Amino acid sequence: GNQLRVAHTYDTEGKRKARKLTMKVCVFGSSSRNTPKKYLDASYKLGQLIAKEGHVCLTGGGVYGCMGAVNDGCIDAQGKTHGVIHKMFIEGPIDEKHQRLDKLTVVEGHNLVARKDALCGAADCFIALPGGLGTLDELIEILCERQLGMNPRPCAILNVDGFFDNTLKQLERAEKEKILYVPVSKLLCNAKTPEEALEYCVKMMNTGGAGVKTDEWRKSANNGDKFTDKKKKEEKTEKMEVKKEDEKHTPTVSNVRSAAMEARIQSLRLQAVGGEVRSKILEAISETLLKNKEEILKVNKLDIEASKSMKMSKSMRKRLVLDQKKLENLCSGISQIAKSEDPIGKVIGATEVSKGLVLQQKTVPIGVLLIIFESRPDCLPQIASLAIKSGNGLLLKGGKEAKHSCRFLHKLIVEAIESASGGKVGKGVISLVETRQDVARMLALDDVINLVIPRGSYGLVNFIKKNTKIPVLGHADGICHIFVDSACDLAMAIRLIIDAKLQYSAACNAVECVLIHSSLLKDGKVDDVIKGLNDGGVSIHASPKVVAASASVAQYLTPMDEVKGFSVEFGDSNLLLHAVEDVEEAIEHINTYGSGHTDAIVSFNAATATKFLNGVASACVFHNASTRFADGFRFGLGAEVGISTGKIHARGPVGVKGLTTTQWALASSLSDGHTVGDFVKGKHTYTHKKIES
Repeated sequence: GNQLRVAHTYDTEGKRKARKLTMKVCVFGSSSRNTPKKYLDASYKLGQLIAKEGHVCLTGGGVYGCMGAVNDGCIDAQGKTHGVIHKMFIEGPIDEKHQRLDKLTVVEGHNLVARKDALCGAADCFIALPGGLGTLDELIEILCERQLGMNPRPCAILNVDGFFDNTLKQLERAEKEKILYVPVSKLLCNAKTPEEALEYCVKMMNTGGAGVKTDEWRKSANNGDKFTDKKKKEEKTEKMEVKKEDEKHTPTVSNVRSAAMEARIQSLRLQAVGGEVRSKILEAISETLLKNKEEILKVNKLDIEASKSMKMSKSMRKRLVLDQKKLENLCSGISQIAKSEDPIGKVIGATEVSKGLVLQQKTVPIGVLLIIFESRPDCLPQIASLAIKSGNGLLLKGGKEAKHSCRFLHKLIVEAIESASGGKVGKGVISLVETRQDVARMLALDDVINLVIPRGSYGLVNFIKKNTKIPVLGHADGICHIFVDSACDLAMAIRLIIDAKLQYSAACNAVECVLIHSSLLKDGKVDDVIKGLNDGGVSIHASPKVVAASASVAQYLTPMDEVKGFSVEFGDSNLLLHAVEDVEEAIEHINTYGSGHTDAIVSFNAATATKFLNGVASACVFHNASTRFADGFRFGLGAEVGISTGKIHARGPVGVKGLTTTQWALASSLSDGHTVGDFVKGKHTYTHKKIES
């Protein structure tokens, strides 16, 4: 769908004449034998129009109904027809009705998704005819892509005798209730005739209404281009890339792939310059940020001021703020990364496969990373530094609320990269995108982008997981727990909880739920915990079990929201307080309601603590320490690209090491090399000896 065919005709002087778009028009609708005649007539007429206008009619095959009629019309008018049909609909030899199509593609798969992908992927525009479940399913999916900006293409419905009226009413209601992202009128054309439907699609493609930039086409068509080679044919067909005008600072539709490809090219150059140059680049970035800190804070204030008119949570607004201390810590972390061991080319293990044949496993960069983060502009330099150290290309998407800060930080960083590398590594090693549409387009680039790391809300992370084939590394929630055992110093417990909750309550490693041993309810010690937390500034939401046992301090408690339950991420000074019978119940509770991020126990009993640390299935488990320690900088990683709660590849705070993978290198030192045939014939034997480093 990203290539349009433009037929050029040249006059005898070699000037290009006015030209016309040739489109693949994807038509879908009923294939039932029982389709009413009024729908068949409209379909047949549409097929004839497509042929007469020189377009290609693309359908899901179809012998009967609207599909059969539109193919009939196109074939009778001597047009081109392409069909895509699922193997399950073919029994025996292909029938005559399908054989008459110019091209028929038969797809396999356990469901109809493969057919739909093959059919819709090749289309330039869509026209929906009256039909059943399949028609409505394809229509809704196409409209979803349009509203999300994912390869948007024109879509018209041929609303014969009001067939689609109910569908339109549902969409209009969704628009009225602000559920729909864009107005219905911008999603599709409600055409009453075949002429109107096809005319709409052509108009949208010619005027850029479908995300197509056509200014250059119109200019060359109006002015004419010299065609100097007179020996060339009078007819010439070219392919022209579809583009979309976008924001000044954001890649266009065509540039999204270009940006990803450039990041890959520059990442290879970044690997080639070696570890010393990569460290030099990082030191230059640290110096640049410190040198420009006043300007950075000034730009950040623009975002802070603009955020006042936005609907934002307190925690998100807090994440948005940059200050001098944050910048100094940031630069310190970058310098720490610069001084760390080079993670690339490190030999993990070596084996003598046979005499003269050595196998090594060594570390290499992952490739191109797409990292999406919300609100926090300080994430950008951290992530960029880790990517540079590990030799990866980077595509960054920050929150719109931090756009001024992100733009300025990105500018400083890429200029430092180019300068410190002596021009060997270009600015394109790190690209910045700003719109959701660009993210949606990038999520489709699984052939270029190797890993997606989302840092943000539950909704953001789950949207990404559901809308990409690219591996995703990250976490959706930060529901962290602290279990206060019966054998502990309550003063220490209160101190750790206050730190874990209030030191930076908006962070994903802030504690959200405190579990206390039930014995603390019986002897009244829970009252001391509640008073201590309240005095420290913590707002407590208590479970019914705690409320019932804490009547004397009831004024400090808010009953928990039992509808929301225990899996709540407050992101502010609030936390949930609940009682459990023992460490086993604490472990079960955390593994049931937690998010697998970070959980801690406060206890002087070593056996109980060990049972907790071994039983909780989280990325980070702590003993007598605040959950706020779950951080790349505090772990000595310099910084982190995020926290991973998954169990494959990196887990917990993901630093430089988590942005590498491994490569097997096999080398023969024999003059005639090694072949598998030599081993089969007995010329060589396998030794498989481990080589100590």
